Amino acid sequence: MESNAKAKTLGRYLGKDWKVVATGGHVQTLPHDRSLHGKDAKKAYWANQPDALPNPPWVWTDRGEKALESILEHVDGEASFWIATDPDREGEFIAWCLERLLRPHAREIHRVSFQEVTAEAVQDAIRNPTRLDEGMVESALLRKFLDRLVGYRTSKLARAVIPGGSASMGRVQTPTLGFVVDRELEREAHVPIPYFEVRARASGVELQVRFHETDDPEVWKNEAGRSIPTRTFKASLAQAGEGALRKAGKVEVTEVTRGARSSNPRPPFSTDALLQAAGSRFGWSPKKTSALASMLYEAGYITYIRTDSTRIAASAVQGARTAIEEAFGEDHLGKGDVGTAVKKGGGPIQDAHEAIRPTRFQEGCGPG
Repeated sequence: MESNAKAKTLGRYLGKDWKVVATGGHVQTLPHDRSLHGKDAKKAYWANQPDALPNPPWVWTDRGEKALESILEHVDGEASFWIATDPDREGEFIAWCLERLLRPHAREIHRVSFQEVTAEAVQDAIRNPTRLDEGMVESALLRKFLDRLVGYRTSKLARAVIPGGSASMGRVQTPTLGFVVDRELEREAHVPIPYFEVRARASGVELQVRFHETDDPEVWKNEAGRSIPTRTFKASLAQAGEGALRKAGKVEVTEVTRGARSSNPRPPFSTDALLQAAGSRFGWSPKKTSALASMLYEAGYITYIRTDSTRIAASAVQGARTAIEEAFGEDHLGKGDVGTAVKKGGGPIQDAHEAIRPTRFQEGCGPG
C-alpha cells in the first residue's frame, strides 16, 4: 500500500494471516542530488533507442529504502506479494518499482487494484489479481521525463527573474503560465461596454426594470451579441426609471404569467468539480479539500478521488436507489440516469475511474 491509514483499514478486512505494509508513497525516483547521485543529478534527459523510452538509473527516495526493509522484514524465504498501490499512473509506477525490487524475494507477485476501500471491493480484487498496466507505467515514466526535460530548463529561467532563488517550473506550470499570459493579454485588450440597470425589492421580491424588447435596435448586447432588455446604454433612461419608481413609492402586479421549469440533477463529482464545490461552499483550499478527501477514501467512505469521469458503477446506482427508497419512499426515485464517460461536445476523457461517490449508502441516509 501507499498510505498507512489505508493499510490499517485493509488489515482489518484481510485478517491476521496477512501483513499489510505501507510504503508512504514513492520508493524510487530519478537522481536529483549532486552530492549523492553525481553527474546523473544534472541530466535533463537520458539517451534512448528509437521507439523506446530512456532507461535511467533509479535512486531511493528519502524513505524508500526503509519502506522496502519494512516489507522484507516479514519475509522468511520466498513470499507471495500483493501490490495494492493507488489505481492511477503514479500508483502504477510505484507498483512497477516494487515489482522490480521484490522480484528476487518473491515466489509470486500480484497487482491488485480497487476503486473503493470496502471489504467487498478489496476481497474481490484479491480474488481477481491483474498484471501491471505497462501502458500506464510508460505514461507515468513519460510524465517524469517531461517534468525533468521541461522543468530543468524553465526553472533556470524562473529563478533568473523571480527573487529568492527557489522558483521552479515543470510540464504543468509551463503551459499554465502560457495560458495565464494569453488570458491577461486578452483582458488588457478588452473594451468595456458600459450599461445601466435599475433594480428594486418589494416584499422580498427582486424586481428589474425592462427598458427594451429583445428586437429593439437600441437593446443592450454583450460581447457575444446576446440581447439583455434589463440593461440600457442611456443613463437618462435609467435615471427616469429610477425616478418613476421613487415617485410611485410602490409597485402593483397587473399580470402574472405562469410557466413550468425543470432542472436536472448535477452530475456526480469529478476531482475538479469536488475542489470547486468545496471552495465555493466552505471556502476550503484545494490542498485542504484533497487532504480531507484522501482521508475519507482511505477510511473507505468514498471511492477513489482522482478522476475526470462522472460515470457511476451500475451496482452503486442500484445501492443508492435502494437506500433512497427505504428512507424516503419510491416517489422520491427518478430514472437514475446520471453520469457519463464523455464530455460535453463529445470529447474523450480519462475514464479509468468512476466518479467520486459514497461507498456506504445505508449509513446516515434518512429524513433526519
